Amino acid sequence: MSWARSYRTLDALVNDSDLIVRAKAVSRDQVQLKAFGLNDAVSPRPASRVTFSVLATLSSGTAPITEVRVVEDVCPGLDVVPGDEWVLFLSKADPRYATAPGDHYFTRGGPQGQARLRAGTVSGPFFKFQRALHPYEGASLAELENDIRAIRPLDRSAARALVERYGWRVIATGTEADEEIPANASAPFLYDGYTFNDFIEASRRVGLDLGAAAPGPILIVTLRLEADRPSTEKQYSATVAYRGGQIVGAWIVSGIPWTWSVFGVDQRPEALAH
Repeated sequence: MSWARSYRTLDALVNDSDLIVRAKAVSRDQVQLKAFGLNDAVSPRPASRVTFSVLATLSSGTAPITEVRVVEDVCPGLDVVPGDEWVLFLSKADPRYATAPGDHYFTRGGPQGQARLRAGTVSGPFFKFQRALHPYEGASLAELENDIRAIRPLDRSAARALVERYGWRVIATGTEADEEIPANASAPFLYDGYTFNDFIEASRRVGLDLGAAAPGPILIVTLRLEADRPSTEKQYSATVAYRGGQIVGAWIVSGIPWTWSVFGVDQRPEALAH
């Protein structure tokens, strides 16, 4: 399971999943996973595996499948019995790590990507940090399915195109994270010494209205730029903000780690000279 990312919205959870299904639990067993050490040493370890019969494929553009096998390595949370129905937000596991043949999946964000169904409604248990799905507790299955299918796929290539339009060369896609933007434009945001209004102004320079997205969650995508240096030297990155699948903001971050400065994407000479 991937516990690394905290999902604030259904949009983010949907866009980070390779496959979304409504499925019925069939069986539970164990599978051996491979742990790779020094000098290519391989150590097997057992992991919980639940096999589900797929009742519906909810991912946009995904070919229907009949069965999924979900692996839970650390802190298994799928408390299933045969016949239980779930909505699962899945990512395909790297085949190098499983000793058993066939495709295996894990749920995004651990229990964040798991929703049990009871009598056609979404039920718990929900953890406090399960923010994307917690609002659906008690909602009908139809409501959750309709919201999943209505989410616009995230066009990550649009972030690169926006940044490169102003002369930057993107060398790699970095992190993706969910951020909560404040209702008050003068409130601190992201970096020491900066307010949310600073990012509104930087985005406005390239025709984006970040202020219209406040308050609420946004997805920020970080792109490493050609001027980037090792971690102990000056670094350059671009940040592009999405809301509901649409780009709503963008800015450049430069400087020594933890002493960042923010520029508009169109301010390439000023950022490089900083």
